[in-house]
Amino acid sequence: MEIIKNLRKQGISESLIKDILYFRKYYSLDEELKYRITKSNTYFYGKDILSMCISSILEGENILLSGPKATGKNLLADNLSEIFQRPQWNTSFHINTDSSTFSLRL
Repeated sequence: MEIIKNLRKQGISESLIKDILYFRKYYSLDEELKYRITKSNTYFYGKDILSMCISSILEGENILLSGPKATGKNLLADNLSEIFQRPQWNTSFHINTDSSTFSLRL
């Protein structure tokens, strides 16, 4: 619950925190995937960005994190994984990545 304490410390609305806790309870996770939930040693600081991301996820929307290196994108993704108690898989793209890169062959 340390990350929830951090959300409160940053001033994230109590209604969003209540919705997060409901989400965690409603969407329980199988034991074999719990190792994929990050445990953050560092927290993303940015009340507005966190609030927008949390609200988007709760509304079932996707989030695209884009920007220069070292701006906190990975840290934010790690924190969101922990906030929502959801597993995380990382996929890296580069300038030469296109849709054929991820084609499945059956």
